Amino acid sequence: MLLKSGGGRLKERFSFPVAAMAAYMLFVAVSAAWASAGKFFLREYSKLLIAFAVYLFALLCVEKTKKSIDAFLTFLTAGSAVYALLSVDMATLKLFKPLLYLIPGYDGIDTGFETGTRLTGIFGSANTLGGLLAVGILLNFYLIDAAESRAKRLFYSVLISFSAYAFILSFSMGATGFFALSAIAYLALAGRRRGVALLHMLFTLVPAFAFVFVSFGFFEAEGAALAIPPLCMLANAAATAFLEAFLYPRLEASLNGNSRAVLRLLLAVALLAAAYGCAAFLFTGPYELEAGKSFRRSIYPAAGTYGLSADYTGDLTVSVVSQDDYDVMKHTETSLYSGPADGASFTVPEGSRVVYISFNTGGGAEIKKAVLSDGSSIKLKYILLPDFIANRLQGLLANENMIQRTVFFSDGMKLFRRSPVLGNGMGSFESLVCGYQDFHYETKYVHNNYIQVLLDSGIAGFAAYMSLLIGTLLLLIKGRKKEGEPAALRPALGSAFVMICTHSYMEVVMSALVYLPFAFSVFALAVLCYGGGPSKKSRPAGRAAAAASRWGSLALTTVYPLLIIMNLCASTMVASSTDSLPALYKALSAAVRLDCFEYNDYALSAVTNYPFYRSPLYKGFVDKCSARLLDTPSNSLHQGLIEYYMEMGQPDKAIEAAKKGVGYNYSNPEIWNGYFELFYSYASREGTDNPFLGESGSALTNGINELYDLMLEYNKKLWEPITLSSDSQALIDYVNSLHSDG
Repeated sequence: MLLKSGGGRLKERFSFPVAAMAAYMLFVAVSAAWASAGKFFLREYSKLLIAFAVYLFALLCVEKTKKSIDAFLTFLTAGSAVYALLSVDMATLKLFKPLLYLIPGYDGIDTGFETGTRLTGIFGSANTLGGLLAVGILLNFYLIDAAESRAKRLFYSVLISFSAYAFILSFSMGATGFFALSAIAYLALAGRRRGVALLHMLFTLVPAFAFVFVSFGFFEAEGAALAIPPLCMLANAAATAFLEAFLYPRLEASLNGNSRAVLRLLLAVALLAAAYGCAAFLFTGPYELEAGKSFRRSIYPAAGTYGLSADYTGDLTVSVVSQDDYDVMKHTETSLYSGPADGASFTVPEGSRVVYISFNTGGGAEIKKAVLSDGSSIKLKYILLPDFIANRLQGLLANENMIQRTVFFSDGMKLFRRSPVLGNGMGSFESLVCGYQDFHYETKYVHNNYIQVLLDSGIAGFAAYMSLLIGTLLLLIKGRKKEGEPAALRPALGSAFVMICTHSYMEVVMSALVYLPFAFSVFALAVLCYGGGPSKKSRPAGRAAAAASRWGSLALTTVYPLLIIMNLCASTMVASSTDSLPALYKALSAAVRLDCFEYNDYALSAVTNYPFYRSPLYKGFVDKCSARLLDTPSNSLHQGLIEYYMEMGQPDKAIEAAKKGVGYNYSNPEIWNGYFELFYSYASREGTDNPFLGESGSALTNGINELYDLMLEYNKKLWEPITLSSDSQALIDYVNSLHSDG
């Protein structure tokens, strides 16, 4: 594609966002030189490069014709529909399971249905699935409206029905909220076609919601009943196609260009939606609970003691838990009561943010009413809402994921300040965040793409990325002056752009391999439709920028594959040389020189195996590896170094490795106890080579005391202080006894 672009295609379609995209991709590529974890960089940047290939294809190979653009959009929306179909199937009949399980490692992904809440999807993340489907739906609105024949309209109706059905089932609250905002943006950009666009939205979402309501309860069924959700998906496709094929033509003429009719329709839809929303939360009734099932409701009482009175038949127990701000962020809870529903009583502590009451049954129960002693009723069955939506909305005012993400954001900004100009390299949040936490949690991403770019690429990379977004936005604004096909496509591209930019503020979608090509395609199509090339005044500079972008991208797509090949060669050499230690060390020494991404893994392997080999031939190599690893910021390397130094009789270096290791992971109790227990295993050894004896003992015991003092110092700022295991405490007691004897 890049070689083909030399014929003038890139110059013709070049614009500021293209230069920004090329600059961002090149800067991030160069940041591999200072990335904190080469392995994580390799994983994350590979995703970007795949999406960049799609970007280049859309920019250079899609013609500026309706036929070509529609074909590319059909490919995207069909992909969205296939993902939706596979997601529903993997949660029910699993007909496509053998196909998906051909993907290495795919059997470890949770592709089912979260009990009582939502569809997980084939990517193992309902949020990623929801975001991708939302973009597909928005682009599909254009395809339905621009369809030139009834057959095409029916085809696109089926595609959008699949995506809408799975989108509602995934019920990512963030994706749903941002999709609603994007739909409003679509209507705002649709101009005289606003009423028609609203019809397409209603014909898509109303039947999908109705069939989801019917199918939800069968996702956890057994036997033939599991076929009901897929059948409802097909029935929804038939209903959507019928509405588009037969009802739409009758209504289009009365709405197209009729501003009063459009306004009346908009007001009617808004009023009906508001009325339904209010009724959905107000109208509740008894809850019939099947044997072995449970459901949970949230309340927000003030501190104090409450009794619970339930009118029910059958077998019923309740459990009551409370969460304060700390619990919400930690995903922990405090139990207030667990036992029979009759006579249930609990005390809400001071500082409680939310209380959850779970109703459970072994043999089945019907709960007619549940009231607290202060007279407030607990809402049971939401008659107008599917259970999974009602269940997901519980605790909305104290949403754990939302509140914990504010902690991710804060820690991400701490990492940004570590290297504000150039950043820490892609993948750095996963490798470094444990050294900046006030309590221990595990996550690969910040869940905010803007902070993620800031901490990964610094101000320099962030400036390029924001230039890409701002430049794309300006092109979409400029597109209002276009006519014909570009004008018709602007509502879809503009609303999809809004979805991408807003959803990525709260989610990891821009770090998901399956989502990035959709996002980059929207960026490329904005350039293709509204770019127009450089103006006459800026033509010399534009030609220079286009050439720089072309040759820079060519260098990137040449050099990076070579680095990948070197990475694969190193992996192959090491994997084929494990039969003997001499062969392994020969391969490791070559792999460390050859692979710029995973050299830490090879260096650690050389270090941890050396006590069993001790060949003078590789002693200098191992010393260099251990020295390099000792100063590497990582939350996982230093335990191997401690073992190496202890085996080599260098307890002072083992202590140094431990101190540096906890510095990158000080909130994790497993790390502290792992280090102390490792030292304890050496202290418990019998024989004259026990490093706790002789002159080396004082250095080690003093070092362990210093490490323990360091833990106590860290405990002062941790929300959840580190507690020692029995072996760790035994080590500290042993060291203290040695000092007492001395």
